[in-house]
Amino acid sequence: MEAAGHDEKKKDRASVSFVETEVSPRPGRRSSGEQGLDLIEEPIASADSLSDRRFESLDEVHDLLGELGLTDSKYKLNNDGFAVMPGKRHNRGTKHLGKQLDGWNKGWSKGWLGSWGEVSNDNVMQVPGFTPSGRHKQREPDVAFWAYPRCEKIDGTYVAMDRPDGANFDVDPDVVFQFSDGNTFAKEEEAMNLIMIGGIGAGNEGPRVGFLLKLREVAGNTMGIDIYKVPHGRTVADAMNQANGATHIVYTHGQAADVIIETTPEEMGIDGIWTHLCPSFKLSMKKLWAAGHF
Repeated sequence: MEAAGHDEKKKDRASVSFVETEVSPRPGRRSSGEQGLDLIEEPIASADSLSDRRFESLDEVHDLLGELGLTDSKYKLNNDGFAVMPGKRHNRGTKHLGKQLDGWNKGWSKGWLGSWGEVSNDNVMQVPGFTPSGRHKQREPDVAFWAYPRCEKIDGTYVAMDRPDGANFDVDPDVVFQFSDGNTFAKEEEAMNLIMIGGIGAGNEGPRVGFLLKLREVAGNTMGIDIYKVPHGRTVADAMNQANGATHIVYTHGQAADVIIETTPEEMGIDGIWTHLCPSFKLSMKKLWAAGHF
């Protein structure tokens, strides 16, 4: 893509708020509007070669999407190996996540910085490893945040910077959130581990911290939420073992006490004097449960 066209797309992104208005995606990005949050879980119908085919891995899906000239990687594999879009509960959960994070981002800082950075549900990351066709693997976090040190300002709004190696991708976000409903734990664990390594491309750093929020199913009933907090370079297994700064806690629906995820300003990517002025980002599991109608 020519630089001028790339810059115009970034100006479009700077002109809208999270989950408010549809904008045109650039290669490697999806729209940051409602369009990406109201999808239903069904086999992909946009191409016959996708809708009737079983896949061994999500990377095979991405390879075929590339051959078709498509870049959206929100697709997942269901337990039968078919490529599907996320379901309604997933979309309600990620929508609430994004709105809460966007509210924090544009809250107290409004009169000072304008915001603390950029919140997006449309970022595609290159991650370690290669697909069967030799392309870098890609994963798309459900919700991502870049603090201002990883952003540039366009028309007064923070937008994630381009990767310094010249690739048509943004720098990796500071914080990522993955919300899981229905996918196998092994698939979610693999995706989260790849995302938290990140750092593909010279001068590009991986996320500082990531959260995997997985609905807990018992005998076909949704009972709560498993929350895995994974620092950069660590794994979901570390969280399960409460090792290397990673943690695993459980919210059980109906319990009296709420479970609140708290992410410090430093973990969010805030630096300097602003760490003393920026509030932590807090996410209530009770409110997430209510918003998701789980």
